[in-house]
Amino acid sequence: MNAVFAGRTNVQGEYQKKLDVLSNEMFVNALKASGKFSFMVFEKVDDTVVAREELRGKYSITFDPLYGSSNFDTSVNVTQK
Repeated sequence: MNAVFAGRTNVQGEYQKKLDVLSNEMFVNALKASGKFSFMVFEKVDDTVVAREELRGKYSITFDPLYGSSNFDTSVNVTQK
């Protein structure tokens, strides 16, 4: 592994990058703390994230917190349309 990878794989068997792991953790923490979401599903995470009962809201959300991260180590501009 090098400085880019987090040293673990996701549910698709791909090596996770540190920036992917960090961005996912930041999104999860922010969404949980908002009190708006009960369930969160992420593209490359095996399990559904469930907010604590006292913080559960009425919404569920699915997303990829850092789309295009596979391009980071290639010095290619990353955009999302």
